[in-house]
Amino acid sequence: MLVICSGMKRSGSTWQFNAVSRLLELSQKTEIAGFLPDDEMELRTAELSKWADDSSTYHIVKTHAMFDSRKYGIAPEKVLTTYTYRDIRDAAVSVKRQFGADGKRLIDILDGSVEMFFWIRDLPNSLLQRYEDFTVDPQTAVEELATFLKLECSSADIDTVVDACSIESMKKVADNESKSLKKQLFHMIWHLNRKFPIKQTLLKMGLSENLWIRMRQRANPYDSKTLLRPGHISNSLGASATWKERLSSDEIETIQSRYKEWFTATEYQLS
Repeated sequence: MLVICSGMKRSGSTWQFNAVSRLLELSQKTEIAGFLPDDEMELRTAELSKWADDSSTYHIVKTHAMFDSRKYGIAPEKVLTTYTYRDIRDAAVSVKRQFGADGKRLIDILDGSVEMFFWIRDLPNSLLQRYEDFTVDPQTAVEELATFLKLECSSADIDTVVDACSIESMKKVADNESKSLKKQLFHMIWHLNRKFPIKQTLLKMGLSENLWIRMRQRANPYDSKTLLRPGHISNSLGASATWKERLSSDEIETIQSRYKEWFTATEYQLS
């Protein structure tokens, strides 16, 4: 079975990935494939298909790619998809902080997030969870995940997962990752690649995409178990409604007018 943990960027998808992983590890044979960017998902479709056909093991993948199993000949019933979303104004604040995105680049990221929300909402075997709900009541959110995964978990099991995935526990891991100069350097280079076409330039110069991916994998920018990275969690500990102070009036107006349909569908209130 293939489990895809996805989400709007900067919406708590890493929390959900960890909750899913720890739930499945309690009672099921589980293999954590880790984070697969869009380009790697496309190159590893044969492997993804093999994982989906494996009835004895849950293979867990975290990605922000729109993975349509039917496109790769994988039966939808062999794939479980979880997804997180949050107030897109707070997501914008976090994207600006974490990725250094602004202007058109910020809007491009938010456009992709909105497109993915509507696409994934209609996927079979999918569970969408709202950031503002699971950060306030993680117990209920973990219970919801356990039900979705068809797991029988005791209250003690749920408590164990909630404690392991608390914002305080995860920030300790992220802060520890920040002690690695290698990971900090990779993080900086990866931010530059988001701002400037480093990858595309190298590919035009003859670097193969496979080699680019191997270089990225070798850099290993994440904690291998949690997928947390340097600076992953802000000092505000993921507080909500920070957009009111951290976005300009023009940014707020642009986001609210551009994504009015999304605000209606998700029932977030416009200012």
